[in-house]
Amino acid sequence: MRKSIIPAAAAIAATLSFPAQAAKYTCSFAQANQPVGSPCVIDPTTTTTSCQRNFGGGNLVGLCAAGKTDDDKTEALLCVIGVPASVAEVNKSLMEQNSADALKILAEKPGFAAQDIVIFPTQARPSLSALLYRETQSAPVLSAACN
Repeated sequence: MRKSIIPAAAAIAATLSFPAQAAKYTCSFAQANQPVGSPCVIDPTTTTTSCQRNFGGGNLVGLCAAGKTDDDKTEALLCVIGVPASVAEVNKSLMEQNSADALKILAEKPGFAAQDIVIFPTQARPSLSALLYRETQSAPVLSAACN
């Protein structure tokens, strides 16, 4: 007797139809391929929504932050590299206004270096978001990556 695949197909369809939950991200920072501090975990469902590391030998810092909409359908992951005052202001602005406004503020600040923001449906979470920055041709590459 041949078994029906309908129950299995129904179970798979039911699983796929549930909205995905916002996820934790592990973020790492590096300078010239050498880790800067230990990796940090950010989670848009908790109060730990950002982490920051100082890049040695210079006045630049890296920041990664995550957020989600109240209905849990959309997430955003942002990484920036810049001078400490500009990055701190962006982090504060992210909590007070929408991301587009905060990024516009960052781009207008002195010492702004680089940014990467990914906005996506929660179900389509990217496997990696990375930002690379080199101040001059002879300077080391700075990176921030979350997965």
